[in-house]
Amino acid sequence: MPFDPHFIARLIPALLEGAEVTIELAALTMVICLLWGLLVALAHGAGGPLGWIAGGYIQVVRNTPLLIQLYLVYFGFSMAGFGLSGFASGLLALCAQNGGYVAEIYAAGCSRSASGSSRPGAPSACSDGRFTRRLFCRRS
Repeated sequence: MPFDPHFIARLIPALLEGAEVTIELAALTMVICLLWGLLVALAHGAGGPLGWIAGGYIQVVRNTPLLIQLYLVYFGFSMAGFGLSGFASGLLALCAQNGGYVAEIYAAGCSRSASGSSRPGAPSACSDGRFTRRLFCRRS
């Protein structure tokens, strides 16, 4: 099969349109996930029944493949009578899945070190100055 540049030229508008939709979906997902992940992390940190629900949500969305979640959202909402577009279904599934990861990132950032100390050099028994020198003045 010979190389046909006219075939590629006919596909360029469709490829550019697909790239535009991909960038829109990625940007919206990032913004929504930052907010959704913060809400889930705060709920998980609150403890009690709300914390258990948030923890269960995090475990479920982190431990199921994204493709399964996309299928469940797209076909599940259609079967329930809520016909979502492909874009809306993808956005919802991506936000649900990535929101669990973002919640874990927020939780890890807010937690202290394993020894319970908020001072960075304490686990290695270093003074503040010694820790800083070791961290920034290491020889290559």
